[in-house]
Amino acid sequence: MKVKMIAFAGMSIAVMLLMGCSGPGRVAMDCGTSYKNAKFGQTLSPTAERNLEPVEGMDGQAAQNVVEKYRLSFTKGTTDSSASCGSSQGTLSTMPIGTPPAGAP
Repeated sequence: MKVKMIAFAGMSIAVMLLMGCSGPGRVAMDCGTSYKNAKFGQTLSPTAERNLEPVEGMDGQAAQNVVEKYRLSFTKGTTDSSASCGSSQGTLSTMPIGTPPAGAP
């Protein structure tokens, strides 16, 4: 009986050691796959890094003026009490914030 218990314990230990050295499991093999897929799905042009031509568009002075105007828009201290929906000029629909739409209970 004692020999059978020792043999069973030895076999159990051997099986545990072999299972521990079996290699990466399914979770370890997929580690980072969803992150890489999300990153790749959000990349507009994967080959853009190979394009060494200079970027053309706004000149430096125009871009600087746009950025400065954007920064100053936060320091004016005035708040706009209307939300604009539709076009950037607010011509489609402008409604003060907190006002329920027509026909709302």
